[in-house]
Amino acid sequence: MKRSRVAVFGVSVIAIAAVGFYLLRAAAGPHGRPEANVTLTMVGSICHADVSNDVGGKRGAAVTWRITNNCSTDQYVSFTGYKPYLSSGFGAIEHDVVDPDRAVTPTAIPPSRPGPPVVVHITKPVIIFEVRYKYTVCVGADASTTGNCNDPDFDIWP
Repeated sequence: MKRSRVAVFGVSVIAIAAVGFYLLRAAAGPHGRPEANVTLTMVGSICHADVSNDVGGKRGAAVTWRITNNCSTDQYVSFTGYKPYLSSGFGAIEHDVVDPDRAVTPTAIPPSRPGPPVVVHITKPVIIFEVRYKYTVCVGADASTTGNCNDPDFDIWP
């Protein structure tokens, strides 16, 4: 009987600690938001994308980028290349994070105009801890552009 009390006590302590840890993580809140503004601006002679904040959500959630082109020419914008943060740097690109992977504006965005929003849905399952990714935003004169890119953050939480 004494061993069963010790076992019950041990399991209770572990359960309370696990719930407490989860609540502390939840209280810190997720980092990313479901929507971000992307402003295209000229930096010297190059059109550059500035993303207003990290984006993210739970599996199945939609993430939307709203793009305004303040550059001097029509521009396409693409979002791709999701790499997880690791303690040693970044992991390899994963292709099951969002759908569609390599989301791109359906048409070129004219200068001094907002473009159509780009929407992806999170497909990556996350069980306990938030997972943070770097992703690539590319800007260019055609839809297949892979140059002129930067890498903001993308967060997925349980």
